[in-house]
Amino acid sequence: MEVKDQTKVAECFVEYFTKIACEIGDPELLELFEEQLYDYKSVESIRNHKEIDNSPKFRFGKVRQDEVQLALENLKVSKSCGYDGLPNRLLKLISGPLAPSLTQMFNACIQDNYWPVQWKKGEWVPIYKKENPRAENSYRPITVLSAVGKVFEQLIGKQLTDMEPKLENNLTAYRKKNSCETSLIKLVEDWKISLDNKTVVGVLTTDLSKAFDSLHPPLLLAKLKAYDLSEDRGSSYVEKLFY
Repeated sequence: MEVKDQTKVAECFVEYFTKIACEIGDPELLELFEEQLYDYKSVESIRNHKEIDNSPKFRFGKVRQDEVQLALENLKVSKSCGYDGLPNRLLKLISGPLAPSLTQMFNACIQDNYWPVQWKKGEWVPIYKKENPRAENSYRPITVLSAVGKVFEQLIGKQLTDMEPKLENNLTAYRKKNSCETSLIKLVEDWKISLDNKTVVGVLTTDLSKAFDSLHPPLLLAKLKAYDLSEDRGSSYVEKLFY
């Protein structure tokens, strides 16, 4: 049935986007508590195979004023503003006077393990993908967030990359100097060695639909803890990114 009323169209998109990931993932995994995830096979494998590291566990630290100002200056003016109505162009223009106050606020949030709810609020924008433009499943949602919240998230994410040396070398996604190509090179070289040794090489490839929606936040947090993400100003703070 074709819906032409704009309010009803919006309601249809809200219902579809809200339920889009409800049936994704392993039902048994979804029922596990944090304590049970500690002994989950993939988490236990990380603890058993990671290299011995005597460095302190990762904790988020304070951000510097120059970092905050640079992040504000690098905002793209072409991006839409969030529900708060603050355009990126304005934040860029007042980046100098604004940076000290934002730095103080960001550091207070980090110190208190607090993530403002207002920075999680956003507006859904349906983006057309392909096929039937009248079908709701032909669209994917883009959430337009507050620019200030995105600056904070960017600075927190930058700190989290300091954990990369602790991660398994074969994890190449979203790591500097790594890409799909580096993974393929590693695979091809392993295959060549196997073939030279007269062994059989078998390849099973998969393509995950709605990969991000299938992410299981508690399991991801359990894995990060296994890689020495601290409880204090560490995993508890990353958790606030998801909830």
